[in-house]
Amino acid sequence: MLAAVRSESYSATTVGKVLALAGVSRPTFYEHFTDKEDCFLTGLVPIRNALLGKVANAVRDAPPEDSTGAAVAALVAFARAEPAPARLLLAEPLAGGMHARDARDGMLAEMARIAEAARQLAPASTALPDLPDCVLLGAASRLLACRLASSKANLTGLSDQLLVWLESYNEQAGECRWRRLQPGPAPARSPFLAPSPLRAPPSIAAARVCEERFAEQRALSIMFATAEIVRKDGYSSATVAEITRRASVDPRTFYRLFADKQDALVAATDLLFRHAMGVTAAAFAAGSSWPDRVWEAARALTQCVEQNPALAYVSLVEAPAVNRAAVRRAGELACAFTIFLQEGYRYEHRRGRPSAVGLDAIAMTVFELAYGYARGNCAAPLSGLLGHVAFIALAPFLGAAQTNAFIRRKTCSK
Repeated sequence: MLAAVRSESYSATTVGKVLALAGVSRPTFYEHFTDKEDCFLTGLVPIRNALLGKVANAVRDAPPEDSTGAAVAALVAFARAEPAPARLLLAEPLAGGMHARDARDGMLAEMARIAEAARQLAPASTALPDLPDCVLLGAASRLLACRLASSKANLTGLSDQLLVWLESYNEQAGECRWRRLQPGPAPARSPFLAPSPLRAPPSIAAARVCEERFAEQRALSIMFATAEIVRKDGYSSATVAEITRRASVDPRTFYRLFADKQDALVAATDLLFRHAMGVTAAAFAAGSSWPDRVWEAARALTQCVEQNPALAYVSLVEAPAVNRAAVRRAGELACAFTIFLQEGYRYEHRRGRPSAVGLDAIAMTVFELAYGYARGNCAAPLSGLLGHVAFIALAPFLGAAQTNAFIRRKTCSK
């Protein structure tokens, strides 16, 4: 199984290919495993345990206040030393099903527990990254997954740049306010949010519209049906037959517009990306200063995600399941939002201002937060975490103290 996934990717691997490589019969396979995912996750256990051991050793050898940084550095060192196993562990589960994602999230939670346990020994006055360890480690893991999904992954210097990014969130332990995903008051509705969610167009007879417009409507219907079916059943279980039934189109229409369900899912995620980027850009332009612009952009973006749950779920959770390239593409789309951070370099530069890697890490941290919301790992509404998102985006430029002062002004909190 691991050899097949290493060669072709998890999504392209079939039980038949595993049987051919292993030289066993199908009944023998099913004596040991319930399905492909079960076999894959069983194969990952030794790799997972090896990584957790390296993280535990690195954290044990580091000062308690540096436990998060030590865990991140150990994660990067493992990926550099063992890129093929690291890709199996960090990138391929994103292309798996629900259980594979559960295993990935569980591994990150275990790393966070290791770091948190060590940090209990840190002096009360020490400075710590003021964000949840599971979110920070998830962002680092996602950044590595996107790079490892490329055949030309370059991890040189990554650890040092990520440690600078982590340090930008440091706050005195007694002053930390963002380490828990505790939602703040629901922000007022952004005036730049669409009045209603994106939805499939009403059915209109072809005779009443031009052929091009009719095809566009059918394509939109298929995109929304794809999002709904994939959200319900998962990408691997979704079928074109179910999608066409939900969209009320015949299969011939589907295949005139899309090559396969992969093509339809990519189109659905692109639809949300274009919409979210437009909403975010409009809100960003309305702010009176750059921090205000980032705040307004984050308010509109988080509410846009909440407003379109099916499209958000498939974009944040299921889209990477298409193939290995989709893992990389999901990261690239997330990093496209760093365009709204570029103005931050005009502000007074603090020591260790964000590098290009730091910008990508900011995007991945927000992505990881939204991913947890979409999966139901976070009980808080995403827009209720607006303060967290603003802190993630602004602190690497302004510093933690100045960012917190800005957020207090915006929320009128004491």
